[in-house]
Amino acid sequence: MLFLCPFSIYQHFVQHPSASISFYQLLSESALKSASYFILNLYFCTAKRNKHPSVWRCNMSKNSFIFEGVEIRRCPNAKPHHGKAQLYCAADGRFFSITWRSIHQVQHHFSLSSRTPGRSCHNGKRGNAYPSMVNFSNRLCHHLIYETWVGPRTPGMQIDHVNGDILDYRACNLEQVTPSENMRRAKYLRVMRQCEFDPTIFPANELRKLFAMPFDEFKTMILHHSLAD
Repeated sequence: MLFLCPFSIYQHFVQHPSASISFYQLLSESALKSASYFILNLYFCTAKRNKHPSVWRCNMSKNSFIFEGVEIRRCPNAKPHHGKAQLYCAADGRFFSITWRSIHQVQHHFSLSSRTPGRSCHNGKRGNAYPSMVNFSNRLCHHLIYETWVGPRTPGMQIDHVNGDILDYRACNLEQVTPSENMRRAKYLRVMRQCEFDPTIFPANELRKLFAMPFDEFKTMILHHSLAD
């Protein structure tokens, strides 16, 4: 702000060349103008911060806080984007990129498999791709949600989407299972789709009860309800 003082004095003498005014009086007027600019700038910056008070007033070292009435937590195993933006997520599956000055929701990208996370699909076709956060360690979305809201994954175990929808990575729809159990559940879901039952409309707890049934009994029940409809 100090660079405004000589400029204001010069501007005053250009506009009033015959004016008899002391140098110190001009200097005080210029300093007052600079202080006014500083106060106005501080006011508008404060008004901008108040748009998202939960972000601006929070300590970014916190692992969780409330944003728009929803608790969001920092993803523990996601590296910051460019060393600045931290990745947070909510239990409903939304992800947020947060810095000290802004917050915005981020969308997922698709990877071809869990072995090549972050790789984009070609020709706009998703296929069996899993959604991932490319800019944050290329981590798969359902892994991030599970590790943030449920707990660490056990080596050798897989994270299963209970309703079979890989785009539904809410914490309540994720469960850690063995690879054989994951394949067994996929067989149950395949039978439901063949009989024109949409697994995504069933609550996760109801689907877990169906998965606990013997497969032959489950298949007979689904076929019976399908023929009855």
